[in-house]
Amino acid sequence: MHKSHRALDVAVAKHAKDVGLPPGDRSVLDSLFEQAHRYVFEDNLSVREAGDMLGIPTQVLRQWFRAAGISTAGPAPLESMPKQKATRSIADFLRTRHGSSPISAIHELEQAGHIRARRWSDSRTGPAHQPTFTCAVQVTTAEGSDFSAEGMGTSLQSAKTHAAAHLIDTMIAN
Repeated sequence: MHKSHRALDVAVAKHAKDVGLPPGDRSVLDSLFEQAHRYVFEDNLSVREAGDMLGIPTQVLRQWFRAAGISTAGPAPLESMPKQKATRSIADFLRTRHGSSPISAIHELEQAGHIRARRWSDSRTGPAHQPTFTCAVQVTTAEGSDFSAEGMGTSLQSAKTHAAAHLIDTMIAN
């Protein structure tokens, strides 16, 4: 048996034990781990994307990879890595995401190579006891299209979230 297969068996067995599966009932976990491995290392998806597609929490997949001695960390910090080319449409990418904020979606789109440039700006108006924040976001897609959106709220965070949500809606519509 190849060393990586033994490491995979160890990782899957450890998780099966952690979640209380019987020792012989590992075929489902084996299949899930193999699919996750293929998504991450052959299809160039992030661990989060692979987990979302398979219904497995990101942290669990990271534990499986670590236990198998497989590194999911890149060779350099994200800021210095070249932008990768997007492998799926923006709409397909966003359809696989569940439960995270629109701001996170913008960051994930950038990490997945759908967005080349991202700029945020904000302003505050109104009295000190009742401010209104306006946030704008502008992006350039990998194809060179420019999109922008604006959001308002009673906090900077809510204005930024609204701007990100509007931007996502605009990008999906186009």
